[in-house]
Amino acid sequence: MGGADCELVGGGWLAQPVNAWSSLAYLAAAGFVASGRRDAFAVLGAIALVLVGVGSFAYHGPQPGWAGPLHDASIVVLLGVVLFAVGRRGPPPPVAVVALLAGGLLYVMGRTGAPLCSPSSVVQLHAGWHVATAVAAGAVLALSRRASAPRRSRSGGPSRASSGRWSRRTP
Repeated sequence: MGGADCELVGGGWLAQPVNAWSSLAYLAAAGFVASGRRDAFAVLGAIALVLVGVGSFAYHGPQPGWAGPLHDASIVVLLGVVLFAVGRRGPPPPVAVVALLAGGLLYVMGRTGAPLCSPSSVVQLHAGWHVATAVAAGAVLALSRRASAPRRSRSGGPSRASSGRWSRRTP
């Protein structure tokens, strides 16, 4: 497992320690998404992030037989939840776009055989991919859940700003 992620696969408890520990960024993003909210969408997003964190840690770390399927399936689930959020809210916030673009560059440049791959280095670009995609998914899901409840105007009814998009208020 983990053969295309550049980091040398060792024989210790964590086969790829840098990539394994960086997977915990998804757990931090899950905490951010779920913080202070109990709505179903926040819980679903947080669960998807936790599954990716656990699956990725297991895949890059101890590598039990179930790690590969959980790693792959959890990514598909998280992608579905994020795409649902984007479909519901419109284009993602700029921080998510920047994080995803940076993560994509790290992913491509840090693959095994890629120009910046250094298998025995403690700096692994795939680890940066984990952090960047955790930030991107967390930003999309957190903003989606914060904006999901319609705001009330001073008159008590929904305001015009509660249209469900990440856009500026119109007069």
